[in-house]
Formats: sequence, C-alpha cells, structure tokens
Amino acid sequence: MNKKQVTYCAKDKITPWKSGNSVTIAMGCSKEYVPYLLVCLYSLVYNSSKSANYDIIIFEKNITEEQKQIITNFIPNNNINISFFNTTELLEDSNLYIADHYFSEACYYRIFAPYVLKNFRKVIFTDIDIIFNSDIKNLYNYEIGEQYILGATIEPIWHYFIDKDIIVHDVDIKDYTKNVLNLQNKYKYFNTGIMLYNIPIANKYDFSQKVFENVKVNKYLYQEQCSINKLFNDKIYELDNSWNCGIYNDHNNQITPYLPVNYSIDQANIVHYLGPYKPWLYPEFERAELWWKYARFTPYYEVIIKNMTEYTINNLYNQTKTGMFALNHYKLNCLNYWKSKILSNITLGATKQHYLKKKAYLRDLIKVAKEYK
Repeated sequence: MNKKQVTYCAKDKITPWKSGNSVTIAMGCSKEYVPYLLVCLYSLVYNSSKSANYDIIIFEKNITEEQKQIITNFIPNNNINISFFNTTELLEDSNLYIADHYFSEACYYRIFAPYVLKNFRKVIFTDIDIIFNSDIKNLYNYEIGEQYILGATIEPIWHYFIDKDIIVHDVDIKDYTKNVLNLQNKYKYFNTGIMLYNIPIANKYDFSQKVFENVKVNKYLYQEQCSINKLFNDKIYELDNSWNCGIYNDHNNQITPYLPVNYSIDQANIVHYLGPYKPWLYPEFERAELWWKYARFTPYYEVIIKNMTEYTINNLYNQTKTGMFALNHYKLNCLNYWKSKILSNITLGATKQHYLKKKAYLRDLIKVAKEYK
C-alpha cells in the first residue's frame, strides 16, 4: 500500500476543507487511545455518505508519527480528509486537574475548538468512546439558532443523582448543582461528549478563553463539562438524546437504570460508552458487541486484544491481593464498619462524609472477604 501524506494543521491557518463544503468533525486523543480512536473513526466512515465530504481534525499532543501514518492510510476515501492539530502551545504549563483515572488532559481539548477553528461556521466535537450508528452529516445539518453557542444532549445521570440524593466522590450532587454550578434548572445539565459548536457565536462570547481560565482554578467533578455547564448553560441548545445515547455498565455487568435502556441500537444515532467500564476492556458487557463489530476491521485489532488481556490479568491479580487482605482482616473490618456506621449517623458535615466513605469502603472489603471464605 502506498503511504498517504499525513496532514498537519497550524493555528490561525486552519481553513475549511473543500471550501467549506464538508462536514467538520473534531476529536481529542492521546497516543495511548489511538487504537480506540480508530474504531470510532471506522464507524464514522462506515456510516458516511459517498455524496458528502468529511473533514476530520484530531486534536493531540503526543500521537506518534507512526500512529498518524496508520490512521491516515486506514481512511482511503477521497471524500474524507484527516488532519492533526498539536495542542502543546495551548496547554503549556497549565497543569489542569484530572478528576478520575479514565479521564485525561485530552478531555480539555474540546474547549479550544472555537478558538482554533475560528474560520469555520460549525464543528462537531466528540469523545472517542463512541460508535457512530448513522451518518454524522445529519447532526451537522442542524441549525441550532444564533442565540446558542453549542448543541448538546441532557445528561440523564444527573436526574438520577439528584432524585436519589447520590454522593459522588464525596460530593452531594444536589448541593453541588445549586451552589457550585449555580444551575437554574437542576436537571438541565448537559453531557459534552458530543457537541455541535456554533463557532462565530462561541467566539463572540469568548467561550474558549473563559472556560480555560475557569478550569485552571477549579477542580470540578467532571472537569470541563462542569465548567461549560456553569458558565454557559443557558447558551446550550438541547439536542435529541439519540445523538448521545449513553450506555453505563457497572462492575456487575448491569446497565444503570437512569439511562435510556429502552433505546434500540437502531434508534441511537451515536452510542456513547460512559464511565470506566469500556467495551474494549469488557467485551462481555451489555452492547459491547457493537463496538467490537467495528474494532475487528481496524489495523489495531490485535493490539486491542493484547491490551485487554494485560488489563484482565492485572485486574485479577489486584482482586486476589484485595481478597486475601480482606479475608485476613475480616473481624477488624467488621468492627470498624459498625463503628463508622454509628459515627456517620451522629456527625455532620465533612466528618459525616468521611465516615460515610469509610463505611462504604469497609462494606466492600467485608463483601469481598465473604466471597473468598
């Protein structure tokens, strides 16, 4: 196969491909996630139209030249252009907060899309833990109105968190929504995994700079997603949830009840694998088969299998260590569990949250010990 030339973008010089007669999609990625990025891209290409043009821009900082060449060669279609934009200059010395192990700095790249792509009218920015189940040009053709910076879908998990008074990472979501995010409608919290940017309006409100300055000084529960909701919630157009159909599996291979599980795959235009339990690590989980349908056709298929195998082995080893520890300290853990339970009922504020967290941790250890008996 002849090598195709890898295309690079320079800030302030990025112009629309085909004189703007193309569907523009941007994504953020790091080198570790390139195998999964390619699965996402293949699903996009597979469901694209031959009569339309697609301009795909990858925001990155450390993707290797070899990886870029593999990505470029894998997408041979003449109506699809792939280019790479390096974010190093934008994020230099920023040291942004990473909220959880399955988040990364690449999540922040989305906030710079209006600034970097200022010569465009519209841009779709997506996560890579998704599968395109229909032609993305149908979303791109939406006109969200001149009063909106971007279009996004409501996050169904937020409704559940608030109604059930859920504590997430020691954060009371109901209090967080009201006193940190200052949302007027407590249920109107948007997921930014798929966003349709109205570029001129976003730049009119200095979107990129304001969000960037905000995330540099705040440690939000869901990073830039919380910042965007806090600063621009009333400037977000609500898209139909079929454009971001969230699937959230837990460790017991159960789909959590607050997501639209009654959606069939045929109804979902985009399937989004939320949370830490990704299909490339848990192929037995619900609806992972759709992701693997595309994965097996990519040049990274064997690498994906290798990564999954290594992850499974390491996970089993860590579970065994935890199980033996829990078994050896079973009686002490039971005693401390009841102590924490009592203290969580008679204390307030941060002390109460400390004992609630400790109680939950000890409860899990006791459960593990019983399984190892």
